[in-house]
Amino acid sequence: MPRAPLPADLREAIDEFVRFRQLCAREPPPDLVALLAAPRTTFRDELLGMIRSRGLVDSRVCAAAGVDRRHYSKIRNDPECRPDKATVVSFAIALRLSFAESERLMRAAGHAFSDASLFDLICRFFLENGEHDPFRINDALHAYGQPLVCGVAED
Repeated sequence: MPRAPLPADLREAIDEFVRFRQLCAREPPPDLVALLAAPRTTFRDELLGMIRSRGLVDSRVCAAAGVDRRHYSKIRNDPECRPDKATVVSFAIALRLSFAESERLMRAAGHAFSDASLFDLICRFFLENGEHDPFRINDALHAYGQPLVCGVAED
């Protein structure tokens, strides 16, 4: 028994689906493959390197940053772990990083300081001026209704 021809709209939908699948099945460009295969610095590597280069003890840095042992353990054991921006800033304060070093740590975690964020502007101000007192930084953050750093819980 001969088959009935497909309706035109269904045939068009099938053709569009086939074209889409063909696009998805293409190999990625070799340059992209090489870029993704190149070694990169992870947040974990950057953080541990900064702790070691300063001759500090992990537990003290974590206490100063307000990061609990479980969270730090995850950072230490998972090279793909990317903590939130407040945690990264807390480590920058605890390690007394310069602004340039703080930016490097932020990039390793997949973040960046932005002029569009009050939180970022306040933290940037203190880091650029070499002020690492978490109480002063949190006072300024609180005054502008921003999240606090160094593990201080908000009311």
